[in-house]
Amino acid sequence: MILSLAIATFYLGLLVFAFQHSFRRTTPGRRLIVFCSYSAALMGLHALILGERIPSSALSSQALVVGGMSVGAAFITSLTLAYLGYQKIKAWRAVPIALWIIAVVVAEMFQIEPWLISRYQLSIMSGLQMTLGREIMVLGWLAISAALVGIAIYAYLKEPLPLYANRILYWIFVLPTLLVGEILSSWLHSPWHYVGYGIKLIGTLGAVYGILAYRVFNLREVVRWLFRRLILALATGLLALSGILIVIYFPSPIPEPYERVLLAIGVSALLAIIYQPVYEQLARLTRHIVMGNAIDPAESVRLYAQKISGVIDLQELSEAAIRTLNYLMSTRHGYLIVATPSRNKIALEVISENRIGETRMTHLAPSSPIYERLKTSSYPLLQYDIDYHRDFLAAPESERRYFDSLEVDIYAPIVSDGRLVGLLALGPKANDDPFRPQEMELLAAIAHQTVVALENARLVNDLRGLNEKVNALNEEMRATNQRIERLDSVKTDFITIASHELRTPLTQIQGYADLMYEMFQHGSLTHDELEDMINRLTMACGRMTEVVTAMLDVAQIDIDVMDLDFEEVSLVGILKQAVEPYSEAIQARKLNLVSQGLRKLPPIYGDGKRLVQAFENLITNAIKYTPDGGKITITGHVLGFDTMGAPQSIQIIITDTGIGIDEANQQLIFDKFFRVDPVELHSTGATKFRGGGAGLGLSIVKGIIEGHGGRAWAESRGHDEERLPGSHFHVVLPIRPPAMDLPEDLFKLQNIEPGVEGIFGSRPFSAE
Repeated sequence: MILSLAIATFYLGLLVFAFQHSFRRTTPGRRLIVFCSYSAALMGLHALILGERIPSSALSSQALVVGGMSVGAAFITSLTLAYLGYQKIKAWRAVPIALWIIAVVVAEMFQIEPWLISRYQLSIMSGLQMTLGREIMVLGWLAISAALVGIAIYAYLKEPLPLYANRILYWIFVLPTLLVGEILSSWLHSPWHYVGYGIKLIGTLGAVYGILAYRVFNLREVVRWLFRRLILALATGLLALSGILIVIYFPSPIPEPYERVLLAIGVSALLAIIYQPVYEQLARLTRHIVMGNAIDPAESVRLYAQKISGVIDLQELSEAAIRTLNYLMSTRHGYLIVATPSRNKIALEVISENRIGETRMTHLAPSSPIYERLKTSSYPLLQYDIDYHRDFLAAPESERRYFDSLEVDIYAPIVSDGRLVGLLALGPKANDDPFRPQEMELLAAIAHQTVVALENARLVNDLRGLNEKVNALNEEMRATNQRIERLDSVKTDFITIASHELRTPLTQIQGYADLMYEMFQHGSLTHDELEDMINRLTMACGRMTEVVTAMLDVAQIDIDVMDLDFEEVSLVGILKQAVEPYSEAIQARKLNLVSQGLRKLPPIYGDGKRLVQAFENLITNAIKYTPDGGKITITGHVLGFDTMGAPQSIQIIITDTGIGIDEANQQLIFDKFFRVDPVELHSTGATKFRGGGAGLGLSIVKGIIEGHGGRAWAESRGHDEERLPGSHFHVVLPIRPPAMDLPEDLFKLQNIEPGVEGIFGSRPFSAE
């Protein structure tokens, strides 16, 4: 009873200690407080039972075993998962433990006979009345214990950074003491529960130390130290034993009684002579076996300086530096990180052969504790410090995630005149050992040696970048000059073509007007002749109106003021109106016009008049560049559905068997004033083969279609007047234009989403 009360008091002391050291700030600390509270209550309950302050009928020892093992296992599981970093446990993962506890309680309530003990007569549980509930309790406890140890071992094997792995390894030793101590202390069977009290208390103290300590002691170093001391002690003992055996059994020529004394003196002197060199050689050998080869700082710095001297390319410097450091420090990988300060932030960029094609960047705030530490101290910073040291708890979460994502162990700052210019990031080591103080000092010296080489390489890199920008600007200026020259030529051609297009109807109007006047003066103008002349004048005026209207439409498209009146329209009707004016020309030139899939298209919202105008221009273009007897095909299909299965857009393709379009011109033909044929070959004609126009039709098509939130483009296998590869003009229109849902002052033309495929594959088409 007294021992139980003393241990309960000790647990209460641990609770006070935990509160004083702010254990509540961390999840493992909070769960340790709960575990200590439970342990204090359990020890107090044991004291009452052992002191017979609670009647045995009220709480039997068997019930205490069941409750203690079940609840204790649950608390140890929660504490272990929190320590290993599983901060958020999904609810379903606690279901097996809950079912286990329920099964134990139900089986105990009905006192069901055991299955295994009665079958195999296990003698290890003698002294405790076995039931099915206790069998379930023991088996569940064994399963939970095995699972927790397995999880801890898996976490240890998976962890690449040595200091983190050492914390997990430490818990692998603490966990069995907690589990064994819990089950023994719950079993009120002398003397086992007293043994359990001690084991559990040792495990609890170990848990407190593991959670409170910034760094737990290095277990691997302890094992190595013990191994070395054991080997040296065995060697010393063997030398002493060999001396004793020689003195006892070695025959001496010296007569009695001084022979053994003199032999002992001789052997002792011999052992004294050989002991020191043997001990030193053995100590050196065991150190080499356990610790590996020692690093020579001076030789390492000299080798590193030799490798990076003369390197002026930033990528080559990164490769040389990291390759040399991986060799010297026996690390698995590393990065050179360049720091570039700006007004309100410091950019960090990884430059390493291990990150080709995956440049990682982030920004540090000038007030960040991580940046302050790197800038003001040349001593390397450990990733473990960033995660656990209280000085870095205030660092922004984005910075902590960035450094954690690099998966390195140590950062050596490269500082020049109080400015952070870069970092050498290394680790973990190939043997999974943490960096020792002498290695960190060596790394700091190497980082200092990198300053000049890094600044030279950055200067060369900046000069190359500036040169590339100048070259890019020169190339842009050259392309702009070419475009200006082409636009100037296009405008000149347009003036020529426009004057021709306007002069032709004006000449007709002037000629017929003069003819009518002369015939009227001579009284020879008949009614039929007057009617014919008026019709021809009307046609000339209509042609002039078309040219002027096209110019006005292009002007409206340029300044985004084209008026569009959206209403529900049928594309079958739109295309029928667009084709109808050219039916006579199609028949006269023996062209075959075919439509496919148009009647299956759903109605869309659009400006019917403007859509007719756009498709008229496309059909006119197909007629003009298709030889007599050719074929023009108009096809349509739905393109894309939303999550509810409703169509999102439709696609119209106008295909001809004409002369085709060069790949270089397939985008330019939609520019205003652009013409494929030379201006010298221009001839006015709306439907004749290769008849010219003002060069505005396809530009108007593009403006109208994009005004509906769609896209128009052309595909062709090239230009060939003999093979006639033909052309395909694609028009994609949304069912509901975006302009209907946006204010007019915020409306912007939208392109078709990527991934729409044409007849020859994905856009843009590349001629074979």
